[in-house]
Amino acid sequence: YYNYRQTENDIMMGYTFLVRSCWGANYNHEIKHLMLTHIYQWVNTVYFTVGANNLRSRKAMERIGGVLL
Repeated sequence: YYNYRQTENDIMMGYTFLVRSCWGANYNHEIKHLMLTHIYQWVNTVYFTVGANNLRSRKAMERIGGVLL
């Protein structure tokens, strides 16, 4: 988490690094689920940081309900 903005009640989240052997498994989904469950106790909005050309991460974000802005 980073860039918490109290007045907007939001925060940024991103850059979860997993070893290649964990890619394609359920690890990323579970990690993000735990992080979101935790942070939504304190904020209303979470913005994911995903590289514009990182299609793998964009697809993973979308699979857990993230929306590209």
